[in-house]
Order: sequence, then C-alpha cells, then structure tokens
Amino acid sequence: MNEVIRVPELSELIDITRTDRSLKKEAFIEPIDKHLLIKAIPFFGNSITEDKTDFPADREYTGAMIVFRDITEGKRTDETRRDFVANVSHELKTPITAIRGFTETLLDGAIEDRRDTLRFLNTIKSHTERMDRLIGDLIKLSRIEFGAMPLEKRPLQLEPLIDDAFKGFETLCQGKGISLEKAMQTGCTEIEADPHRLIQILTNLIDNAVKFTESGHVTVKTERQASGYIISVEDTGIGIPKRHLSRLGERFFRVDPSRSRELGGTGLGLAIVKHLVKAHGWEMKIESEEGKGTAVRILMPESEPAGEKLSNCSA
Repeated sequence: MNEVIRVPELSELIDITRTDRSLKKEAFIEPIDKHLLIKAIPFFGNSITEDKTDFPADREYTGAMIVFRDITEGKRTDETRRDFVANVSHELKTPITAIRGFTETLLDGAIEDRRDTLRFLNTIKSHTERMDRLIGDLIKLSRIEFGAMPLEKRPLQLEPLIDDAFKGFETLCQGKGISLEKAMQTGCTEIEADPHRLIQILTNLIDNAVKFTESGHVTVKTERQASGYIISVEDTGIGIPKRHLSRLGERFFRVDPSRSRELGGTGLGLAIVKHLVKAHGWEMKIESEEGKGTAVRILMPESEPAGEKLSNCSA
C-alpha cells in the first residue's frame, strides 16, 4: 500500500477498513493540506455492501472501495463565516459596552459635573465613530464582493490623485514628524482605473503606513518593471513578521490587535484594498521586514487593459 499511497495518514485510514468495514469520517490530511470526507464500502467476494448489518456470513471479506471527497473549500467557508461573526460581534461589543457604561454613569448623577460630562460625551462620540467606521467598511466590503460597486474606468492622471490621497494625512504626519513623499518615474503619469476606487486603495494603504510608522517617511511610488506597471506605498515603520504576511488581507486580521484598536483600525482596510485591486484585474504583493518597514505593491500587468494606459514610463 505504501508503494501506491505515499501519505501515511491515508494508508492508516485504509488499513482501518479491515476492522471497521463501513468507515465514514472526516480527516484533515496535513501533508496535502486537505480536508477529506472518507468513506469505505466493503467487498465480500465479488459483491459490495454499504449496510454494516448486512455482512454476508458465508462470504469472505476481500477488501473495500475507498471514496475520497475533497471538502476543503466548504470547511474554509464555514471557518471564515464563524470567524466573521465572532469578529464582528467582538468589534461591536466593545464600543457598545463603553457607550452604555458612560451613559449609565451620566444618568446616575455624573451629568452634574460639567468637566466629567464633556469628557464622557467625547468618549461616547469616539466610540460611535468607531462603530460607524466599522459598519461603513463592512458595507463597502460586502458591496465590492457582491459586485454592487461596478468600476467606472477611465484614463486618469496619477499625480493629482496621489495629492488628493495625501491631503487627509498631512496634519497627522506633521504631528508625528514623518514625511509624505512621491517618487514618480518620468512619464508614469496616466492609468486607466476607477478614480474613486483608486483613491480608496491609496487612502487605505497610506492610512496603514502612517499608523505604524513612528519616524522616517511614507512614500508613494510609480514605476515600470519587466512584469508591468507598479504603484507602491512604502514606509519605514515597525514592519510585519514573515509568519503573518500570508494572512494580510483577511477580514479583521491584525498583527497586533491591541495596538490596531488603540489606533482606531477596523481590520478591514487591507481586505477592501485586496478586493478593489482584484476587481481591476491587478495583483497586490506585500513585502516587509520587522523594524525596517513595509512595501505594498499594486502590479498592473501590461497585458491587462488597465495597464496599457500607463504611458511612456522611462527611468
């Protein structure tokens, strides 16, 4: 058997059919990274039976037919759904608990103290804004996934779009002492894309970069390489451990949950970027090194219609 099937877990399951002739079970087979539904149907002589109580008394057990059904995608969908519900519940419960607590304190008499009242009301306002951001991001992500936000592509000048994306971060960057920079290859000025979605992509990426950069700079670059055209957002921030890179873009995934919540993130920004990039027919790649920074690159292959309009890039 081992000469035919070189996955020990599968060989063991097949061996079990010698004693449990109506085997039916689910198993995760680590070497092939698959969830399988495995069913064994025993043979007696030249016939088979699926009824465990119907073993022919006068016939010798000669083997079993093993049926493997790949249920990996279904399992992943179920896990994603459970994680999504759990994460949304957690993200909403925290601000709701805070709002209720401060409201009850005010109703219990703290409203008479003007200084405390203003402080409590500002805290309540902050938590309602957090909930509003979360719900807004959930709606955006849902609409993108279900195709309810169709793209309206047209030729765009990149530099004005980048400048518009910078406007929301200038004051914050000045306060942190970091610089917002552009590095545009000569001629890499025009691209075909949906302007609103491209600004959303840039805004979310710049927002992440600024949040996790304490010193240095955040740079938006445009360039051309052999693979096509590239827009990238690079920072000199805290970086991301390699073991987490493959999970970036998952809903609610945060490398450092406590810090992300402290900074006001919903955990959906990169998920929105990932879906908008995919909707354009582009690709997103993330490179990072702890303590040195992160680079998020949007690749637009020359074969894609969107890439053909990024004109005359020269070094």
